[in-house]
Amino acid sequence: VAIKNSDMIYLTSNIFYPLFYEYKYKIIGSTHTMYFRNSGVGKMLEVTANLGLWDFRFMHVFPSYEKYFRNSRIFTIPLGVDTSIYKPAEQNNSEKVKLLFVGGLDESKGIDIFLKVHDILGNEKYEYHVVGRGGMESEVAKRQGIVYYGAVSEDKLAEIYRLSDVLVYPTRSDVYSTVVLEALSSGLVCIVS
Repeated sequence: VAIKNSDMIYLTSNIFYPLFYEYKYKIIGSTHTMYFRNSGVGKMLEVTANLGLWDFRFMHVFPSYEKYFRNSRIFTIPLGVDTSIYKPAEQNNSEKVKLLFVGGLDESKGIDIFLKVHDILGNEKYEYHVVGRGGMESEVAKRQGIVYYGAVSEDKLAEIYRLSDVLVYPTRSDVYSTVVLEALSSGLVCIVS
């Protein structure tokens, strides 16, 4: 009933498309969820999901994929951040440099590299802050001197950005990350791969 009464349905993964086919004119698909790299089953799901892409009226796409969706039935939704929420702090008087990681806590996002930075630089001159969830949560939680927030609301995330100095985001998988845009909008120096 909630789906039937919804104006739009945003798919967090395009593989769910067949479940919502009767509402296809309400669906926003995404190129962010197109690629599955880990298994044969993932490859099969990727092909199945992509066959349905051309039925979507709306697509949330990365700028580099926009050229593939110039069909008159498909609208692209550019990435961006709300600068009324993500904005610099007026003043930051911390004695230590606050390093921030935001993202999935797995190797594809580079949390393992962030943890190595922590181990090498230590806690004397730096504070370490981590936002996110994932398979390496226990590795993050057991490190002394890391403030771990878990998953947070958008308002809390914006506050954490404002209290930080540097975003360290050594991702191995992102092409165009909103995390970097949020950090830049919040006045942080960004060290990214």
